[in-house]
Amino acid sequence: MHFNWRAIPDSLLVSLLQGCVGRLQLHTLANTALDLLARQEDTSAFPLADFVREAFLAAWEEAPLDLHCIGSLLDLQESWPCLPEPLVRLATACKHTQHVPEDLSRLRHLALARDDDGLFAYIDERHEAEPGNAYWLQQAVRLGAARDLPWLQQRLARATGLPAPILDALKADAALLCGEHSLATRHYLAALRVLPLPGWRTRLGESLWRAGQTDEALHHWQAALAQRPWQVHLFLRCDDLCRGRHLPAALPVGRGAILLYSWNKAELLHATLASLHASETDGADILVLDNGSSDDTPAVLAGWEQRCAPRLSVVRLPCNIGAPAARNWLLSLPHIQEYDWLVFLDDDIALPPDWLRYFGAAMLAYPGRNVFGCRVVDHDRPHMIQCADFHLGPGDDPDKRPASLPDFVQRFSIATLYIHAAQDFGQFTYLRPCVSVTGCCHLFRRAALFETGLFDIRYSPSQFDDFEHDLRHVMRGDMPVYQGYLRIPHLRRTGSYGAGEDPQLANSWANMYKLHMRYPRQTFDRIRAAEHAALLEDVLTRTT
Repeated sequence: MHFNWRAIPDSLLVSLLQGCVGRLQLHTLANTALDLLARQEDTSAFPLADFVREAFLAAWEEAPLDLHCIGSLLDLQESWPCLPEPLVRLATACKHTQHVPEDLSRLRHLALARDDDGLFAYIDERHEAEPGNAYWLQQAVRLGAARDLPWLQQRLARATGLPAPILDALKADAALLCGEHSLATRHYLAALRVLPLPGWRTRLGESLWRAGQTDEALHHWQAALAQRPWQVHLFLRCDDLCRGRHLPAALPVGRGAILLYSWNKAELLHATLASLHASETDGADILVLDNGSSDDTPAVLAGWEQRCAPRLSVVRLPCNIGAPAARNWLLSLPHIQEYDWLVFLDDDIALPPDWLRYFGAAMLAYPGRNVFGCRVVDHDRPHMIQCADFHLGPGDDPDKRPASLPDFVQRFSIATLYIHAAQDFGQFTYLRPCVSVTGCCHLFRRAALFETGLFDIRYSPSQFDDFEHDLRHVMRGDMPVYQGYLRIPHLRRTGSYGAGEDPQLANSWANMYKLHMRYPRQTFDRIRAAEHAALLEDVLTRTT
């Protein structure tokens, strides 16, 4: 499909190319376009007014019970009537079925305490007391979609008072996340018969894709894209499928090594090595550093060393030297220069059998690139995104320095869209360049890695050392590539620090501060400009 990406105003295009998923990002894009319209910066080549309508509508499609999404849509209709009447009636009904309680202190207390059991029980209690109040169903959707899908499905089965297509869409989403693809397809089709919205059609395509019906999925995705051709994630997905780039390919060319380091995770390390052993690696060597473990890690590694000899070798250190130093130690081994490519793996992931072939596909698609990463999901809740492609956003306005932080102004932001769109509906399944990829499954061409330099030990014991290393690649004109068709389950829940993990949170904040201070603002601005140029070039190349 031909679409004139260059016709989009630059102030909108920068953020849109990074992503147009998640209700917060979509609202930001819609408001940016509204500002352009208010300043009369419209262009006949790109219909900003249509974009505003469709962006607000897309946000509502993702969360039809969210009062902010409903309010934005109805406010738009009031100030600028542009929506079909059946849709306005549905949105209005979703608003009128929700009655926000005056006292939300109990709900807030349980949420702040991260008391999931207490939250489930309280929402159940309120749901029984107010069966017609969809406010509690919306709370159930927010909680259950992230933490207990069967519980959510039970609540949806008992829901009353909602318009049928809205309830069908919510049931379809839950079924899709549960892996019940036939059920999801039936509910999406029922919703679409009443209201043919592109967002619901996109998720219908995902349910068909996961059921192995690729041609049918592509048909629905292309139909949704025809209605909203600016959906960059869907554009990339359709293009990948048409080019066959969604499939695993040949293994990376040359000789490779797979590098791991671990500290006191004997059981998890054993499971990771078992999945690695069962995968297709074409005889790649495996180098493991025991970072001063005091548990059963030495015994676990001794068993794998015997089982995989001579491919697997172990380095044992007397103490934990931290992640960046452990990486550097492995990179400093004398025979490391013999390899053409290197992969760093975390010690708590599960590898699919063909994981390395997906990296081979990315290397074929982007032959001039040297850094590759993948999509990471939660091991215990595989419908939840942990990491996808990272993008750099603008920093704080230096003239509006926060009074609480007089000496610190953020020089950039990290546009991690999956934080606001955490459920995996396939919206991050594509190939493209980005500013950084996750470090838990990180492939490098060896020569480029050493030209960029070792990992910075100032980010010890961990956090952001891999991100900073990717930034150095970008500064050299070497943009990393995100391989979204490779899906890796990861045990650690990114960002989920509890009360007992405050030192980890403090270290993370400290390392983020170091990262902001590592380079002047102008350097981060150049990185952002380089990434924007790469994203634009990628879609333009695919369009021609």
